[in-house]
Amino acid sequence: MIFLTLLAACACLVEVSGLHATTEATDTTGVAVTEDAFYISRERMLADPIRYLQANGWEWSDRRCSYSMWVAKRYTYEEMLCACYLWCQRQKTQEELDFEYASRVSQLKRYMPRLLRIGWPYIPVFAILASVGICGNITIIVVIARFMGKNKSATNALIANMAVSDLFTCVFCMPIQGELVENGL
Repeated sequence: MIFLTLLAACACLVEVSGLHATTEATDTTGVAVTEDAFYISRERMLADPIRYLQANGWEWSDRRCSYSMWVAKRYTYEEMLCACYLWCQRQKTQEELDFEYASRVSQLKRYMPRLLRIGWPYIPVFAILASVGICGNITIIVVIARFMGKNKSATNALIANMAVSDLFTCVFCMPIQGELVENGL
């Protein structure tokens, strides 16, 4: 009996509150949908990031762009990468590639004199160290392989292995380290 009373009370509550399901179609064309201006501008920015950068006077990978988006705290990391660095989740257009190239060239022209002024002493030092290291290690490898080939000892193997690893260091690591030091990283 209590169960039937509760069921009747729930049915009355649903009917009174208007939560019942209907099969009638409702017309919603008279309802105006307004979007936030931020979302509209964000969609425009993501659709054409070049116009966004040019409107603010920024170049490709300009730090002011990413800083302003970070301060706003309304953009995701992917949106910042798309708008400021043109790393969108789509194929780049030719216009975006041209804009990125032109921005890189202008940044290179603007920053290269400063980088050379700061890093010029490191260029000859790394070149001399790398060339001396390459010549010395090749000489050690040739001497051990040619003249001490009959005398295979653990010491000769150790020295040859160290010379090979040092040769790889001079060939691969020193140019990268020179570039990093030159760029101030």
